[in-house]
Amino acid sequence: GHWMEQFFILKRHRRSGAGLALAQHVLISHPGPWEVGQMPENQVAQAFWRRVVAQVTSGAFVELQVTEGWWKGLVQQFTVSR
Repeated sequence: GHWMEQFFILKRHRRSGAGLALAQHVLISHPGPWEVGQMPENQVAQAFWRRVVAQVTSGAFVELQVTEGWWKGLVQQFTVSR
């Protein structure tokens, strides 16, 4: 599966739609299983990724709260179709 290490949008480019378009492009360009995680306190990132993933998958994703292991936070698991 795919795991995106980091995705960051500078404040001056937020709310322009550029980040949403880029994130969708990256996901669609790499079909297959994905996991995208956000830090537990970053509600802005959580809302952003829920929107991205919902649009790319037509709402077909699972969201988990990971509390054990090397990384802790919110994770969306989904598959991007070819």
